[in-house]
Amino acid sequence: MAVSREALVGQWIHSHEEDEPGRTVFRRPDFIFPPARGRDSFVLRSDGTASLGRPGPDDAPEERPGTWQFKGKTLRLGARSLEVVSLEGERLVLGE
Repeated sequence: MAVSREALVGQWIHSHEEDEPGRTVFRRPDFIFPPARGRDSFVLRSDGTASLGRPGPDDAPEERPGTWQFKGKTLRLGARSLEVVSLEGERLVLGE
């Protein structure tokens, strides 16, 4: 499975209900998520910049700027290195 850098560009929201051991699932924002008290998310832009989001202390979203790179199967998102396990349609699976 070859994933292109362009396929990763855009917003991704954590779909924790679909996670498996060692695998984290993200979906596009148009996915119908069950209710939650906030979700981690990130936006990858084609220029290599990113926005990293997570729920704050009052569950309101907090964002911080970052950068990203993609080479082979490795997504570097800020200081984190993640393996792109699969990208099928609007479902992205990452491994640590």
